Amino acid sequence: LYSHFLTILNQFSNIYYLNVKILNFLIFVVFIFWYLYFFRQKSDYLAILIWLFIPTVFHSFNTSDPGMSLGYIFPVILFYFLDKEPKKLVEFFYIGLTIFFYFWTKETSALFFCASVFFPSLIFKKKIFNFALTIFLSFSTFLISYIIYINFYGAPFNLIDLFLSHQNTNLDNFFIGSLYFLKGLFLWVGLGLCYFLFFNLYKYKKDLFRNYSSLVIIIFFSIYFIVSSVNGSLFPRYLNECLLPLLIIILRKIKSYKFEFKKIEFIPLLIIFFFTIFFVKDISITTNNLFSNPFLKSVIIFF
Repeated sequence: LYSHFLTILNQFSNIYYLNVKILNFLIFVVFIFWYLYFFRQKSDYLAILIWLFIPTVFHSFNTSDPGMSLGYIFPVILFYFLDKEPKKLVEFFYIGLTIFFYFWTKETSALFFCASVFFPSLIFKKKIFNFALTIFLSFSTFLISYIIYINFYGAPFNLIDLFLSHQNTNLDNFFIGSLYFLKGLFLWVGLGLCYFLFFNLYKYKKDLFRNYSSLVIIIFFSIYFIVSSVNGSLFPRYLNECLLPLLIIILRKIKSYKFEFKKIEFIPLLIIFFFTIFFVKDISITTNNLFSNPFLKSVIIFF
């Protein structure tokens, strides 16, 4: 999906990296306006402000990785629908449609999110058939459209390779890779924010784990946390898709703070991010799996 958006821009300009930045900024602006319209609690405004200035998120708008450039919007949209406790057929249709486009953006993330949606429905014994059918129809529609797509362009069927291509699992160096990932997590997400997230997940665990939509986000975050640990990437880009909904569910539980913010104040932020997107290099290129040698990784952990 992201590649096709980028192809449209490439028809007007052959400067690839400029097109990436233009597309990312347009997606970012549309998402901000959508978010401000549908998420109206004060804690939701604080959540997106914190999220925007997480270093890994701040730099993600300069990359053509679909998970970082477009994939971050789908967990938030799906959380919005799930949090409304869908009952009508049209509501499940919207969920299924979002999952369908999520598959077309990043197959692995969509698969992980589907698992995160289905397992809590089993735990809560809540709309199991509805969610199972929605997930099945979404994936089936994606698979059919994918087959039509590759037949139209004469491309090989490599869906399994597409799923596996997002992972660089190396269990032989799991310990070193995990430490390497933790350093990247503290560096690019922030030690203070990591403490804030995990402390409040533990503090409000009873309320969060008893809420269906919150549990979906926690499971989704946990899956990608484990995957990132196994992959041992210094730049924890996989977590980008989880952090905003995680902040939303946590901040909604915290009542002991005062926060005032007007929507018009997002205009200076848009200006800041405009300059950030167009004048900052893609940091993930130089940091993601910087060294493949386990010894060099172990050295980097302590420097």
